[in-house]
Amino acid sequence: MTEHHHPAAATPSARLAPGTWDLHPAASRIAFRHRIVWGLVPVEGVFHEVSGAGEIRSDGSVTGLISIVAASLDTGNARRDGHLRSSDFLDTGAYPAITFAVHREDLPAPDGPAEVLGTLSVKGIGRPVPVAASVRRTAPDTVVLTGRATVTPASHRVRMPRALGFMRPTTEVEVDLTFVRDPVPG
Repeated sequence: MTEHHHPAAATPSARLAPGTWDLHPAASRIAFRHRIVWGLVPVEGVFHEVSGAGEIRSDGSVTGLISIVAASLDTGNARRDGHLRSSDFLDTGAYPAITFAVHREDLPAPDGPAEVLGTLSVKGIGRPVPVAASVRRTAPDTVVLTGRATVTPASHRVRMPRALGFMRPTTEVEVDLTFVRDPVPG
């Protein structure tokens, strides 16, 4: 993404609590949009199977991993989905997971903008991808991260057929991820 958001300064009491935050798959969504035919026709889809967790450490650093079952993609067209799963595109037989490993030095403030920094791995190739996001606390131990990123499929060895050379070289990804904090053992 070319637009970067930086978290607003937050007081320690406004920060999210340290601990493990698990992704709630049923309340989360990862969608994509790629334009074809000179950018006039959008192909949109979602991934139905996603899992993950993040850790907020006591020093305020954040790490995490989001894992997507690549074969769970759904554009609403079974023939196209089969082709996208094939070795021509995502090769889900050889590379069953798409992952996003989060690495961030400082904790974003809840209820504000953030830039989530991480490495997106597709077909075994990891590339840095910033996600312009916002974090919204919906309950004391629940947050929703909403974000957008632009991904270049070719940088992950996802080839576009020559016959479709009029496809845009980038794919827009949108996420709405709900995280719930693990109870503190006690």
